[in-house]
Amino acid sequence: MSPLLVEKLTQYAEILDTMDSSNGRYPFPDHVIEYFEKLGVVHWAELYTFSGKAKFVSDKKNEIAEGFKLFSDAIGDNPTLENIEKFLNNFMKEVATSKDTFPGLEFLELAPNPDFLTNYPDEELTRQKDVLIGFLVNFYNDLAVAAHKETIFSLIFKAENNDHESLNKAIQIDPTIVHYFNKVLTKTSLKGNANYFDNLAYRIKNSPRKGANKHPLLWILLKDLHTFKCLHKGIKSHQILTLYQQAVGDYPKFYIDDEQIVQRQRRQFNPMYR
Repeated sequence: MSPLLVEKLTQYAEILDTMDSSNGRYPFPDHVIEYFEKLGVVHWAELYTFSGKAKFVSDKKNEIAEGFKLFSDAIGDNPTLENIEKFLNNFMKEVATSKDTFPGLEFLELAPNPDFLTNYPDEELTRQKDVLIGFLVNFYNDLAVAAHKETIFSLIFKAENNDHESLNKAIQIDPTIVHYFNKVLTKTSLKGNANYFDNLAYRIKNSPRKGANKHPLLWILLKDLHTFKCLHKGIKSHQILTLYQQAVGDYPKFYIDDEQIVQRQRRQFNPMYR
């Protein structure tokens, strides 16, 4: 997983650095926003919910089945551990260099001219739309982890169960969720809950880069290691630190040179995500 995780974290170091120079929010260029609109990438917040994710997976079941078939064909009917490891190593190296894996700044700069999209077949437009929606969902999830040490999926789940503080944190990360919670906001407004709206105003005023987490990129790395089932006792903190340093070496403000920081953050992370 090393090439993939290092490549992703390097892109996020650049993205967070760009956000810091833009009042804490990521400034998508106008032509990219128009590109999103032409593709129909205007709603994605439903994918933060269990039902939304389940529907998305169901809608894409054929593509998922094709992916499993490609994997099965590549490793054969009776694969050895050596063959699987070789395949996965080569696959991850290829994925890490793909512009479709983690669309970052370079990807956005190379986004097609929206006026040319009419020349693309429907299959390709659907593929590009799926890539962008996947990017936005993962991007805002990573920002939630970076700011609040908690996934946006967790924040939305709590918000759906009347946790207003979690709702405000989620809105701070991704304001597009507001219309999914119109009933909550309307009811709170009618009840005259000034304290709630004071807190909401505070969250909206402060960007995703204004969270309490002092090690945002390290938490993104810990979350990804956990997602890929790599954050276990066999992985030592000095190995995590080495991966981290490889990724953020060009960004001194994010650099960590103390293994004990990794150990302490890991101890905080483990009970939250166990």
